[in-house]
Amino acid sequence: MLLRTRFQLALLLLPLATSLLFSLYVVDREISRERTAMMQRLQASVQAIMPGLANAALEADDQRLHELAQMLIDQRDVRGLTLRTPEGGTLLHMGPSQRPQTSSLLESDAYPQAPDALVLVTPVIDPWREARRGDRISWLILEASDTRIVLHRYQLLVGYGLANLVFGLALLLFAYHASRRMLQPFHDLGEAMTRLARGETHQRLPVQGNDDMSELAEHYNLSVEQLKRAREDMQDQIDQTTRDLHESMETVEIKNIELDMARRKALEANRIKSEFLANMSHEIRTPLNGIIGFSNLLGRSDLDNRQRDWLGHMQNASSSLMSLINDILDFSKIEAGKLELEKVQMDIEPLIEEVLAMHAPEAHRKHLHLLGLVYDDVPQRFEGDPLRIKQVVTNLVANAVKFTEQGEVIVRVMVDDLSGSSTRLKIAVADTGIGMDSAQRNRLFQAFSQGDPSRARQFGGTGLGLMISKRLVEQMGGEIQVESLPGHGSTFLFSVPVAVSSIEERPREIVFDHQRICLIEPHPATRRALSYLLSRWSLDLVGIEEQPDLVVVALESRDLKRLEEWSQRLKHLPCRVLCLLNAPLPANIEDLQQYGIDELLSKPVTRLQMRHKLANLLHSPRRDGDAEHDAQVRDGRR
Repeated sequence: MLLRTRFQLALLLLPLATSLLFSLYVVDREISRERTAMMQRLQASVQAIMPGLANAALEADDQRLHELAQMLIDQRDVRGLTLRTPEGGTLLHMGPSQRPQTSSLLESDAYPQAPDALVLVTPVIDPWREARRGDRISWLILEASDTRIVLHRYQLLVGYGLANLVFGLALLLFAYHASRRMLQPFHDLGEAMTRLARGETHQRLPVQGNDDMSELAEHYNLSVEQLKRAREDMQDQIDQTTRDLHESMETVEIKNIELDMARRKALEANRIKSEFLANMSHEIRTPLNGIIGFSNLLGRSDLDNRQRDWLGHMQNASSSLMSLINDILDFSKIEAGKLELEKVQMDIEPLIEEVLAMHAPEAHRKHLHLLGLVYDDVPQRFEGDPLRIKQVVTNLVANAVKFTEQGEVIVRVMVDDLSGSSTRLKIAVADTGIGMDSAQRNRLFQAFSQGDPSRARQFGGTGLGLMISKRLVEQMGGEIQVESLPGHGSTFLFSVPVAVSSIEERPREIVFDHQRICLIEPHPATRRALSYLLSRWSLDLVGIEEQPDLVVVALESRDLKRLEEWSQRLKHLPCRVLCLLNAPLPANIEDLQQYGIDELLSKPVTRLQMRHKLANLLHSPRRDGDAEHDAQVRDGRR
């Protein structure tokens, strides 16, 4: 609420409320005085006719009673009169009012309350007879109307109300003029503050006298002066800062021009470097391919063990150098933005098998198990870049084999969000190697950087493989991530979008006639994979004691040193034996037949190899050549 409004209400309401309360008090006193005067007048009239009324009542003179009662009725404001016996009976009644009959009325009940009348109750006695006999003759109940008093009250209220109304109007005018006069300095101060908020500092408030408002105006004027000086100082600082900013902008512009020129020079130098690396890579690869080719030709010639060992070192060094050159060439293409992707129809299964076969010699040297799992819901044909997908898988498998000393490396291929004509191909490479902590994982996927720099000398590598893999996956529209813990191996997972023409499951390559196969595989993951594959080809897995049609046994490289022990188990089997060797194929494969091994495959085994070997062995005659025995076996099966 505004100060002016509160001030006006205070000037108006306080005196007006006081006047109203005083008026009500005066009206109440006046009405009380009139009621008392009326009651005294009635009592005087009753006392004047009381002796005659008492004698008339004793003598039972009804005419006299009526005459005296009529004298009281004729009094002003009297409207009813009743005479009652001490027992409560009615001797005489005049007027419209009828009081209740009762015998308990006493002199102390002279002024009973009534809503619209004054009632006087008094005993009718003869003073002389009362002194002699001491009894009361009857009771007189006189009722007077207060209509005249009520009308007088209303007249007083109206009169005082009009007076208070006039007084209120006068107070209103007084409050309005007084508030304008007394609060005008505050109004002027408010307008001055408004102008000051708009930035106008040229006007001042007048200072007159030595009251509080004058002191307030003086303080306001001082504040305006200080604000004006502060604004002038601030404007000077702004001008100075603006000049400094212009100078800084000119300096920055000059620096930007210099930086742009330096950037262009750097881009040009980078382009020249990329072209140099690309050209040098091509130039180096040409003689290096010749070295590798002639090394392979030399390996086919007759060499002694020492010369073959030297040739092996030379081939390994050439392969490492070729891998380094390929990485540098890919890195140059990626940096130059000239790496192009293609979309052709491809099948992921032979690609994974080729990558695993490429790293099988190193895995055999470390006695590792290599396993590729292509899930059945992966489409057989889809559009993608087989060269780049193979490059990424090759880098991940090479790292897994490099940093794993024992255990296994498993490649899993699956799909995610298979719907319509597109899906995401997910490939995971899991190993049981040394693992990495969070700090080492953060250093991955950076050029010339490895997870643990202290192991770079032990394991070798340039640190470009994972960075190139990450760039290739991102350029194909996918993402790559890693999960690893120290001592618990690592899992690299990348996904890329591919276009598919059909979302049907991969068809079965071959369907057999439910022949019995005994599978002996100590490696759990490989055993589960082969069991599922054989069951999918409609082959029944049985135990060795259930007369199988074929035994598939897996051997490690250490088992080749105790073939005599294995021959005791395999030679006496009536069925054929297929051996899966987790080692390079020996030179004397034909000599293994004397140990009870009919066919030999080196892990990792492809589906094509497995299918051909199973078909050949299951359709060849049994080892004992006894047709009668075969007939008995067939009859027993029927």
